[in-house]
Amino acid sequence: MALVLCAGLAGLSWQAAKQFLAALNGELIRDVTRERAASPVIRDAASQALSLAPFNAEYHRRVATAAMRRFNAEAGLAHITQALKLRPAWPYDWLVMSHLLAANGVFDERMTTALSSIQATGAAERSLQLDTAMMVLAYWYHFNEMQRREGLPAIETILYRGERNARQLAVYIEKLQRVDLFCRRLVHLVEYGPAWCANFEKREKARQRNARKQAQ
Repeated sequence: MALVLCAGLAGLSWQAAKQFLAALNGELIRDVTRERAASPVIRDAASQALSLAPFNAEYHRRVATAAMRRFNAEAGLAHITQALKLRPAWPYDWLVMSHLLAANGVFDERMTTALSSIQATGAAERSLQLDTAMMVLAYWYHFNEMQRREGLPAIETILYRGERNARQLAVYIEKLQRVDLFCRRLVHLVEYGPAWCANFEKREKARQRNARKQAQ
């Protein structure tokens, strides 16, 4: 049965309502008059559409994640875009979106929106903040300055808390060779920051000496 969303439902405008249901059904809704939308049958169908929206969004998120793991970033981006049309306030969808945008080499205003939306909708989620921090570190040198500012709060939050996640992030920082970034902009966020930077510098110099000896 074709579902039709009426204009007054959930405070949506008439045009926005039709766009919402088009996203839900994956097709364009045509020839829907205001008179038909006032029908109780149509209103019931619209209510059902709204109740199913989270399930449809979750389906699109799962498909997007699977596509990302298969390195089919373009298909994944299409699905996560549909998911966000259905639940725009879900921060984990925005995180998936940011990964897929990066995989597609997209670092324009869409990436800025994704990063800011993660913070706006999920700043209190600890696991989300760690995943976001790792993503921001991975693509730091691809981001523009505005995107870096949007992503920094996640890194700062993890390091400031000083828990297991902070130690995990510290390992990741070294693995990604982002220690120079840490020592320039983030060292003051943790007590062990200065000592870690000094120790890393010593180990890096020792590694370079050994490399030169082996090359001789």
